[in-house]
Amino acid sequence: MRIVKLLMLAALLALTLSPKAAYAAENPIAVYIQDEELSFDQPPVITSGRVLVPFRPIAEGLGVDVSWDSKTKQVTAQYESPFKSKIVTIPVNGKTATVDGAIVSLDVPAKIINGRIMVPIRFLTQSFGAKVNWNSKSREIDITIWELKDTVFNQFAKDGSVVNTYTESGFNQKLSNMYDNEELVATSKWTNLMDPGKIGVVAQHYGFFLINGKYHEISLVLDGELNKQGNFDGDVIFELYDDQTGEFVDSYYTYIEDVAYNKVVKYNVYNAVQAAGWE
Repeated sequence: MRIVKLLMLAALLALTLSPKAAYAAENPIAVYIQDEELSFDQPPVITSGRVLVPFRPIAEGLGVDVSWDSKTKQVTAQYESPFKSKIVTIPVNGKTATVDGAIVSLDVPAKIINGRIMVPIRFLTQSFGAKVNWNSKSREIDITIWELKDTVFNQFAKDGSVVNTYTESGFNQKLSNMYDNEELVATSKWTNLMDPGKIGVVAQHYGFFLINGKYHEISLVLDGELNKQGNFDGDVIFELYDDQTGEFVDSYYTYIEDVAYNKVVKYNVYNAVQAAGWE
C-alpha cells in the first residue's frame, strides 16, 4: 500500500453532456486513483450523460482481479481479502449487471470501443465502496479508496515514548523551532472505503541528529496497514540530509511484517539508525 497525497472526495455528480459531446470533447478525461493518474490507450468517453472508462485499468487500480468471458461477453471484477469479498459482473451492451449475484440496473450499458471494454465508472467504483468526484471544468475524475480517520502529533524520546503531544498548529510551530536531537512525529490512521476491515497507518518522523560525528536532517516514514490480527505490515523509508547544505546523504529501506502496533508506533529514528548500521 502507498498512501500518498490522499484526498477526501465527494460522490460522483451526474453528467449532463450529450452523447455527441462524448466524442467531440476538447480535452481528454483524466482519471486519478488516490491522486495518481491512470494511463489509457483508449481514453474515457461520455455517452448518454455518463462516463465510460476502460474496464481493466480501473479495476486493477482499485486492486480487484479482472476477467473476460468471450462466450457470454461479460467482464468480472472480484475483490478478496481476509475482511471482505465482492464480485461484480457487467455484460457488454446489457441493461443490468450483478453485484454479489444481485441484479442491478445500469444507466448506460458497457460498450466495446476500439477493442477496449468500456464500463460506467460510477457503477463500478461505487459497487466496491470507493468514492468518485467529477470536475467538469478540468475534466478530471478523482477516485478515493482511503480516507483520513485521525492524526496525532507527538514528540518522541530516545526510547520511543511520547514526551509531548501537540495540536496540529502547535506541531507545525514546533517544527519550525526544533532543537537538535528532538524527534517530532505525525501519525495518521486511514480507513479503507472498499474494505472497512483495513486500517492504514502513516507515521512521518522529523528531526536533526548527530550521526557519525555530524548533524543530519532526518526523514523517517512508516507506511503500511494493520492486518487481521491488528499487527503492522509496511514499509520503513529512512533518509539522511546534510544539516548545513540540505543535500541528500543516504537512505535506508526495510519492511516490517506482523509487528505489534504498540511497538510500531514507538519505532523511531534511533531504531532506524541501528537497523541501517549508521551508528
